[in-house]
Amino acid sequence: MRTDWSFCRTFFQEQEDHFYNFSLLITTAPKSLCRGYFSGENNSVDGKIKLGSEIISKIQGRWDRVVTATDKRTKRVDVVFDIADIKKTFNPSLVLPEPQQYYFESRRVWSAVSQALRAQDIDLATEEKLRLEDGQRAGKKEREESGRVWSPRLFENMNPSDPKSLSWRFKHTRTDVYQGPGEDEGRWEADLIDLVSHGELAVGRELMARLNP
Repeated sequence: MRTDWSFCRTFFQEQEDHFYNFSLLITTAPKSLCRGYFSGENNSVDGKIKLGSEIISKIQGRWDRVVTATDKRTKRVDVVFDIADIKKTFNPSLVLPEPQQYYFESRRVWSAVSQALRAQDIDLATEEKLRLEDGQRAGKKEREESGRVWSPRLFENMNPSDPKSLSWRFKHTRTDVYQGPGEDEGRWEADLIDLVSHGELAVGRELMARLNP
C-alpha cells in the first residue's frame, strides 16, 4: 500500500523546510507482514522510501514495538516511532461491555466468532463467520428485490463513477499529526461519536433478527 504525505511529514520533521521541496517525489511503500510459517516475527513492518525512483531509506521493525528507518547512503538509523513513547500521548481505549454496545458495532456482530476463536473451536468460528457472510448476501438480495440502494455512512467512494472501485476513504479521515487534547480534537471526537451512534447493518432479515432481537 502507499501512505499519504503525513507519513513523510512525520518522518522528515527534522528537515521540514526541505521536505516540501521533495514532497511530490517522495513515496513510501511499507508492508505489514504476518509471521512466516517457519520463521519471522509477528506484526513485522518492511518497506522503503523513494525519492523519485531512487531508494533513499529502508523501513524495518514491528508496528507494535519499534520501527526504524535506515538511510541507504549514510547507514544512519532513525526511529520512525516507538510504540512505548506513543502510548504515553494517548488515553486508553474505553470499550463498553458487549451488552451495552449498539447491535451494529463490530465487536458485537463478530462476538460469536471471537468467542469460538478464544475457545480454539475453529469449526464453530467458521460456521459463525459463514452465517454473517450469508446474512450479507441475503441483505444484498433483499435490497435488490425492493429496489433499495445501500449508502455507506462511514466511508465514501473516491471514484464514484466506477461501481467496482476499491478506493474508499473514511469520511472523517485526518492526516495531521496528533497534538494532544484540544478544542479541535474535541470537535472531531464529538463528530465521530455522532456518526457512529446511528447505524444499520447490511444484512438480511433473518440475521438481523438474531443480532438485534
